[in-house]
Amino acid sequence: HGALAVSISAALGSQKAGFSWWAIFTPVWFGDALSAVFCIYSWFASCPYIQLCIAERQARLGDSNPSILTEILPDIVWAIFGLVFVLLALTAELLFCRYLAVLQAAASSSA
Repeated sequence: HGALAVSISAALGSQKAGFSWWAIFTPVWFGDALSAVFCIYSWFASCPYIQLCIAERQARLGDSNPSILTEILPDIVWAIFGLVFVLLALTAELLFCRYLAVLQAAASSSA
């Protein structure tokens, strides 16, 4: 998002008439999609360990490994909330980009 702020500042500072807001926001949407993939992947990354713990009928294997109930399950729940946040941020960025594109089109048609 820092790169987005810099690219928006550069686009507004250059005041070229031909820039596209959709092109400026594209790297941010790529980052949001990558973040969403990582959130979803984090749900399933610990599945082999969970299956092993269930097969052994223990919440934790050994003293140095994480507990399913106190460490892994809360991380999975937080990852679900993280995905919701990423999707809300993506939606807000899409709406903001559409707003800026409409303003740009209205300014160019009235000029």
